[in-house]
Amino acid sequence: MNLDIGTIVFLTCLITFTMGAILFVVSRTNPAQINGVKEWAWSCVLQGIAWVLLAERGQISDFMSIVAANTILVATVTMQFQAILKFKEKESYGLKLFIPTVISFFLVTFFTYINPDIAIRTTIVTLMCICFCFLSGHFFLFRQKHPILFSEWLLGIVFLLVTSVLLVRFFYIWFYDAAIVYLYSDNQMQGIIFSIICIADILLTFSFALM
Repeated sequence: MNLDIGTIVFLTCLITFTMGAILFVVSRTNPAQINGVKEWAWSCVLQGIAWVLLAERGQISDFMSIVAANTILVATVTMQFQAILKFKEKESYGLKLFIPTVISFFLVTFFTYINPDIAIRTTIVTLMCICFCFLSGHFFLFRQKHPILFSEWLLGIVFLLVTSVLLVRFFYIWFYDAAIVYLYSDNQMQGIIFSIICIADILLTFSFALM
């Protein structure tokens, strides 16, 4: 079965924008003491923007389709983690939490213009996303002081699933087929990975809304 990456990317964009819009509506009806919903909504919007930019590679400038797109992806998972911390009334660390996003920006810029290397560039962004997805999953499954609710359990499991999928992509790049770094590469593994990510995006936002 061949999975068309363009279709998957389009569906991911459509889904993330839609989920973001729904959460913005939800945030307006929530009690004032419930925090983090707007942050998650913005993460959905940013992720949609990132996928649009990535899909336009070759049609728009490298800065927008590579540097900006990848930096926004790191900012997206960072914002999701911050939304979780705010929702659970933990220390959200403010702008300090986005230091990895700034580091990603400079590293991706370096490996795009100074020393072009798509494998290293992709690895940097993948590892940043792995770290924040793991932190989010670990938070719900192993750092709760009360019985885990279904929505929290689902969030934690899906975050760790995304972590595992990104790890598979990382090892696949370096030890099996480096061509997978290209978004539209004709590779079945690429289709499987992006399909899982698309479904995971839906489950994550659904679970967060349930909380």
